Amino acid sequence: MAFIKGISGVFGNSYALIADAIESITDIFTSFLVLFGIKYSSRPADANHSYGHGRAEPLVTF
Repeated sequence: MAFIKGISGVFGNSYALIADAIESITDIFTSFLVLFGIKYSSRPADANHSYGHGRAEPLVTF
């Protein structure tokens, strides 16, 4: 959808569609970061992290 918005914005000479395409791409990027943070924070405790990795989730969402 972001790709279609970007192409439509370029061919239609619409800065609003181009900006919306960029915003959609950043939404996709941040969603992947949050998924990575949730997956990483659900890891069990190990030798270096005696209480687990749960504090990584707020760091990634920041």
